[in-house]
Amino acid sequence: MRQAAIYLVVVAVCLLVGVGCVTLTSTGVYTEVARKSGNPYHNVERQVLHGLLGLCLAAVAALVDYRWWIKFWPWLLAVTLGLLGLCFVEGIGQKINGERRWISLLGLTFQPSEIGKLTGVVVLAAWFGQFAKKSQTFLYGILFPGLFVGSLGVLILMEVDMGTTATLAAAAGVMIYLGGARLRYLVALLLLGSGVVWFMVSTVEEDKMVRIEAWKNPEAHADGSAYQPLRAKIALENGGLHGRGIGASREKRSRLPFAHTDFIFPIIAEELGLWGSLGVVAAFVTLAVAGFLVALNSEDRVGKLLGCGLITIICLQAALNIAVTTSAVPNTGLPLPFISYGGTSLVIHLVQIGILVSIFRFGSRGRETRHDWLEREKFTPRI
Repeated sequence: MRQAAIYLVVVAVCLLVGVGCVTLTSTGVYTEVARKSGNPYHNVERQVLHGLLGLCLAAVAALVDYRWWIKFWPWLLAVTLGLLGLCFVEGIGQKINGERRWISLLGLTFQPSEIGKLTGVVVLAAWFGQFAKKSQTFLYGILFPGLFVGSLGVLILMEVDMGTTATLAAAAGVMIYLGGARLRYLVALLLLGSGVVWFMVSTVEEDKMVRIEAWKNPEAHADGSAYQPLRAKIALENGGLHGRGIGASREKRSRLPFAHTDFIFPIIAEELGLWGSLGVVAAFVTLAVAGFLVALNSEDRVGKLLGCGLITIICLQAALNIAVTTSAVPNTGLPLPFISYGGTSLVIHLVQIGILVSIFRFGSRGRETRHDWLEREKFTPRI
């Protein structure tokens, strides 16, 4: 069962990356970067290069015992916090469209928030793996893990990246629950977090409130904040059951903003139709089910928690992106994993799959480890 599950994970990821490259081949032609560079395939070429880099790093992650990440989690947290802090340093942090999500360091430009999501999962897996017996106390089950993940979330939120913050918070909530924290403490933390987010949206980040109003009444904001969701709706409708054909999308031609990144799903629906878009959804569902099977069949609790966290954060982001592009929720600005254009996102997501493969390869060796807090007999209260 575990072997079949990991094969399904790899196949699903390959299909998603393939769909992304095919869609970017036609969508990227109409981007501003492609027009300025004179190379209509600029975006897909860079995506392929990042994909190859991601595959190499994923192979390394698959070959290395996943417990290595657990061993160095404090250093990983410190480095990630430092990278997130660099987003606010002039000359290093890059402000694009009013958001500070990117840094340029050593000739590379990337998004530290993508690393932050992976770090949050590793930190929580390490923490609840080591302190499973104390996980039902407020101190070890809520306060400490909340501070660790909260420090990452606050910096990401300050970058004006509400979508990534929400994804990290939701995945953290799932992991804290699986780790054994008392439900009443978790509910209290959820209410507190919701209050903080609402305060930020209603006072500090007023543009997010405008997006909510546009989502509630799109016709009144058709020329403003609701323009993008309305064009996405048109693309979805144009696709019908069977789609207009690969490369035949109309909305990608400078009508739908960010058609190659955050709003690539409507283009897939327009070109491949309902069946094609449902195929993408089915691939993510397959990834979720098979990924959880791999994680839950690990023989130590760290492998279980780490695997569940990795799959949760990938599939939650996919669900949120699809919900945004179909106007089920307000716009949050999240890419679709493995498909949207974005080097950092693609590389980090492929590394996460590599770690999941490592859990498959080394998870059955949990009883051989010298760390007594990784022994098979002592799982968390819930997994």
